[in-house]
Amino acid sequence: MSSREDPGSRFVEFKKEETEQSVPERFEKQVAKYPDHISVKTKHHQFTYAALNRSANLVARAIEQRSVKDAAVALLLEQDAPAIVAMFAA
Repeated sequence: MSSREDPGSRFVEFKKEETEQSVPERFEKQVAKYPDHISVKTKHHQFTYAALNRSANLVARAIEQRSVKDAAVALLLEQDAPAIVAMFAA
């Protein structure tokens, strides 16, 4: 039984053209479509798509201000929602 047949399934099937987008492109579309929906929820943190996007943009700007252009940047984070914020800042 596929997710289309099972209304209780949380799996969301993507169209082929959606899978050919970059992760940032796909994320920006999700932010525009569902800004107030929960995107990340852990024991200690919860972010809506809009909040995750704002936080990631803040991290990205901070990295850009402090780093050399096109230089690799390493981030040391615990395994929790802030690590996800940093991944979207790339």
